[in-house]
Amino acid sequence: PLPPVDLPADIVRRYNGTAMALVGWEVDQVRRTSEGVEKSVPMSASYNHHWDSWLIGAEARVRKVSLSGPDDPAAADLACRRSGCGAE
Repeated sequence: PLPPVDLPADIVRRYNGTAMALVGWEVDQVRRTSEGVEKSVPMSASYNHHWDSWLIGAEARVRKVSLSGPDDPAAADLACRRSGCGAE
C-alpha cells in the first residue's frame, strides 16, 4: 500500500472543526516508461477494482480489527461500517 498523504495545510485550516463536502474525485493511473517518464494510461489497462481511499477527520483514529472468521460477531458490524450503511 501507499503511505498516507496529508491534505494541503490550507484545506485543513479552512475546514478545521467543520464538515467538508467532496463533490468530485479524480484519479489518474500512470506507468513509468524506461526513460523514467510517467504517462497516463486508460483505467481499463489493469483490472484494479479493489482500490479504495479513506478520508478521516482530525479526531478520528484508524485501528486494526482482526476477525476470527466470517461468523465472528463483529463481522456484520464491521461490514456495515465499511460500506457506509449507517452511523451509530
